[in-house]
Amino acid sequence: MREKRGITQERLAQDAGLTTGTVSLVERGRSNPAWGTVKAIAKALGVSVAVLAETEEQREGSRRAS
Repeated sequence: MREKRGITQERLAQDAGLTTGTVSLVERGRSNPAWGTVKAIAKALGVSVAVLAETEEQREGSRRAS
């Protein structure tokens, strides 16, 4: 979603009040983010947490189908 919107990890991190490292870990599935982190990322992307979760579920489903 971030890449489709043309947003860098640095910009997303800044807008969400997070570190770039945190954003990177979350995107790579290397972190189990706290609820506040998920909400901050969703807000910075301008979507609800539900939309963010739905997008991730779709992404995981397409990876499993491959």
